[in-house]
Amino acid sequence: MSPIDRSPIVFRARCNHIYITPPQFHIGDCLKKFISLLIALCCVAFCFMGLCAAESEDEDVVAEEVLMYDGDGVTDIYTSTFLGDVAETVRFTPPRVPWTLTKVQIVGWNGFDNETVPPERVVYLEIRDENLSLMYQFSDSHRPYFTSVMPVLAEIEIPPLAVNGDFYVCFYDRAAVGVAYNVNETVAETDDPRSYRYDRSTKKLTLTSVIIEESEGSLPADWIIRAVGH
Repeated sequence: MSPIDRSPIVFRARCNHIYITPPQFHIGDCLKKFISLLIALCCVAFCFMGLCAAESEDEDVVAEEVLMYDGDGVTDIYTSTFLGDVAETVRFTPPRVPWTLTKVQIVGWNGFDNETVPPERVVYLEIRDENLSLMYQFSDSHRPYFTSVMPVLAEIEIPPLAVNGDFYVCFYDRAAVGVAYNVNETVAETDDPRSYRYDRSTKKLTLTSVIIEESEGSLPADWIIRAVGH
């Protein structure tokens, strides 16, 4: 009977007996294939790890939102004569609830003239809920934030604070920082005032108004105080 070829294993049929001849393996070729496969698997693993890391970074980056009601530009700055109990205050409405407050921005100036360092004094920042209950309090020297030859946008970071409704940012300048404002003659028309002075001793809010030269009486104004979060 003629031999029957069945590569890679060869069957040889003869006299009603079947002999199985094992294939000839080349160890060098197998090792090369194994190393190539291992390299390919490592590449796939590294690519997968890179994709996971990129997705993780994307999740960590959250777009910041700035809440502001002060319009454009700066009309002037206001420095109070109060040393503790009266704060420039703005009421904010979050775009959704819950919303997380992470920073407060204030345009102000401590009178630095590039020569004389302003006297040391501690300023205070408070976050209060819609019922004026205290949620967070911060105090520090005004120098790291407002030392500039002109009004500067100071940014104060706070621990992430979840808010579930309107909230107030209260800044006690303590006669150390002049806070910038914009005159807003439409406040009475909109009937939705945002800027106040908050008296901590009486727990009362009064609408902000300023006296402008050549104007008849005082005019409503908005403090340039902003809330940043996500």
